[in-house]
Parts: sequence; C-alpha cells; structure tokens
Amino acid sequence: MERTDTKNLLELMERVMLLVHSEERAATRDPKFREVHLLALKYLGRCNRYSNTPSALGLYLGMTKGTVSQSVKVLEDRGLVEKYTDEADGRVIRLRLTQRGNTFVRKKLPSDALEATLLGEMTDRERDQLGSLLLKALRTIQSNTDGFVFGVCRTCRHFKERGLGTRHQCGLTGEPLLEVESSQICREHELAT
Repeated sequence: MERTDTKNLLELMERVMLLVHSEERAATRDPKFREVHLLALKYLGRCNRYSNTPSALGLYLGMTKGTVSQSVKVLEDRGLVEKYTDEADGRVIRLRLTQRGNTFVRKKLPSDALEATLLGEMTDRERDQLGSLLLKALRTIQSNTDGFVFGVCRTCRHFKERGLGTRHQCGLTGEPLLEVESSQICREHELAT
C-alpha cells in the first residue's frame, strides 16, 4: 500500500468532516441554520456542568465572544437553548438545552445513521485503530497549541470511579458525579496516564 502524505491525510480528514456537517445541516431542513449552531447544540448536549458556560463553548469551538453571544441568541430565540444563573455562584451564566433542544439534537442530528454510513464498512479493529490514531492526532494538536483539552470525564486523571462509595467523584473539585456525567465532555480534562 502506498504511503499517504501528510497534506493528503489532512485533506481527507477535512473532507470527511465537511461531509458529516453537510449531512447534519441537511437533516435540519433549515437553510438559515448555520453550522456553528449545530456544533453548539451538539456540544451543549455532551458537555458536563463544569463546561456549560458561554466561555467554555467558545473555547471548545474556537469562537470569539461575539460569535458565541450571537449564536446563543439565535438558539435561544428558537427555543433550543436557555441561559440560567449558577446556583453556587450567581455571577456565572450557564447554558443548557431546552426540552425542544434535546429533542432536536436526538432527532435532527442523526449520529447513528452517520455512524453507520461512515464506519459501517470498517471492522471493529479498523474502527479501534482509527479512533486511536485520531485521538493521538487530537492530543498532539492540543498539546502544541496550549488549548484546553476538553475530554470525556471518565478518561481524566481527576476522575475517581466510585470515589464516594457508590458514586463517582471529580478529584479536582471533590464533587460527586452522576453516572451520566462520567461520559460527558469536560473543559478541565487532563488525560489519565
């Protein structure tokens, strides 16, 4: 098999993601719905309670405060996202999907269908290899850009499985974690070694 050069690999990854985003936009059936709105909804559907602020959304998507503000406003106007004040610190504004937003993400962003299309022809071994290589590429980029890592809680060095007896715990904050939170994205993530 011929070796693929770096430029071609990057172009292939970019093309795959453009096709994925195109499929997602088509699923919304709304030409005014921009890619940034879909990305924001997907993020808010996957992030944990430490990562659901406008600032974290901007860091994750690489957007400016202005773009985040405008995007959140559009999503609020459509009834998909709502802002609320943090109970512990009234200065902190948080974001969450509304019931309509959760339904939208579940029904309009067909991740199962895309997964079947993208990965259906691959063996389990090929999917595992692809996942490992993409994760390695992501970690390399993140470590070289001094950006936030944003990883799944369960893979973080701070994650303590059953750290509080029957409940998981965040070792960074000391707070208990629900089972569902252990599979969500966190901005404070540090990859376990």
